[in-house]
Amino acid sequence: MKFLNLLPISEEACELAEVLEFQPEVEQFVKDDDLARTLPYCDGLQAALLSGIHDLTDRTIILLARTSNHLEILDCSGCREISDVGVRELAVLGTQLQAVRLNSVVGITDPSVCALVRSLPHLTELELSDLPLVTAASVRDIWTFAKKLRILRLARCNQLTDKGFPHPFPPSSTSDAATTRSAPEAWHALRHKPRISLGALTEHIEPSTWLDALPPLILPDSHLLNNLRLCDLAYCKKITDHAVQGVVAHAPRIHHISLAGCSLVTDHGIQGLCRLGLNLEYVSLAHLERITDRSIVHLVGACSHLKTVDISFCIKLSDLAILELATLPNLRRLSMVGLTRVTRVGLSFLAEHAHNLAHLHISQCTDDSIDLDVIQFLLEKLVHLEYFSGSGVHALTRKGVKRFSESPPSGYDAEWQEAYRVFKGENIANLRSFLQKEERRRKEAELKNIPFVPRSDDSMNLY
Repeated sequence: MKFLNLLPISEEACELAEVLEFQPEVEQFVKDDDLARTLPYCDGLQAALLSGIHDLTDRTIILLARTSNHLEILDCSGCREISDVGVRELAVLGTQLQAVRLNSVVGITDPSVCALVRSLPHLTELELSDLPLVTAASVRDIWTFAKKLRILRLARCNQLTDKGFPHPFPPSSTSDAATTRSAPEAWHALRHKPRISLGALTEHIEPSTWLDALPPLILPDSHLLNNLRLCDLAYCKKITDHAVQGVVAHAPRIHHISLAGCSLVTDHGIQGLCRLGLNLEYVSLAHLERITDRSIVHLVGACSHLKTVDISFCIKLSDLAILELATLPNLRRLSMVGLTRVTRVGLSFLAEHAHNLAHLHISQCTDDSIDLDVIQFLLEKLVHLEYFSGSGVHALTRKGVKRFSESPPSGYDAEWQEAYRVFKGENIANLRSFLQKEERRRKEAELKNIPFVPRSDDSMNLY
């Protein structure tokens, strides 16, 4: 039995309770003390989704671990009162746990993460996003011990560096002996590489912290996380191509990967994703200002099963990247916000070839060649479109278009509210119809040699 945003109130209900869920977006009247009084009677719990109880404490987490021997899913995201004390006790007692979500529990540190991944043999889902104290020291243990993982989220863990991820396999151009050597041999080779010298030969760069002094994480080529399907590393701003290549080398069946905001990643890292081949279906590369069209060409050529692509604010990308992405047969969602080098050529080709697109974001594509004719062509060709955003596109400021747009969020200032253009569902069909009428009126005006005046309504009258 599932209880949503409430507690079981009778002994019989407590015995039947299998799922407790408290949603964070709903105002909760249940507090930590109330939950602590009820949990001892709920020994059959299988899932505890407690992110809505903001005053949740270590005491209650420990009580949950001690009384619920069948607990498989625990979500404490956003519960900032929890600390290492509760998490480490949970790792010892909650041996049946399969999914642990601790996003934004800011007090968690490396020892807790190490305890979780070393003590929970059935762990398939681990979410540790927005943890400012988690470093490479514990993330290394995830790759070493949690081989059953299907979902791994580490977004916005700002202290993460390449040292937290497996060292990539040697390049294929090396000799067979080098590529097949054992992990100890590879470790020895890396440990005895000549140090970088500056000035005199005897001088070398000393690590600034103990984390910098960590040796590379060398795993044998047989050590694979074959179950890993989703890896979220968004806005881990210290990781580089090296980490991306290591992830792909040891998790070759990833379907969904997010590198958005990993600003040090370049074309080499994106080309590393090509090893995922037909497994890769979702990729987010937003705000990667160093990548170029070349990496998108390689990615599309190797990963032809892509369904969702986000290349927003990759400022070096041009029409060539859009031409390549348009050829993906299964492409359903494309976000290309802020690509100022994309012109009507790229959008026209996209309209001609990406027939299955359901979501398209072209906001802040500000090239002057993107006019209302191109927008109309897009809408006519993309018949499956369910969501279309074009905020900031000059052509969509045309009188009469705004009435089809969704209302802007309340937090937007006056300028952004005026530029907001997001169209959904029936309003896309209505906008398409409006632009078609506009075109017919223009042609009729030309035939009758009458000056054409744009209208803001649906009337076919020329005046």
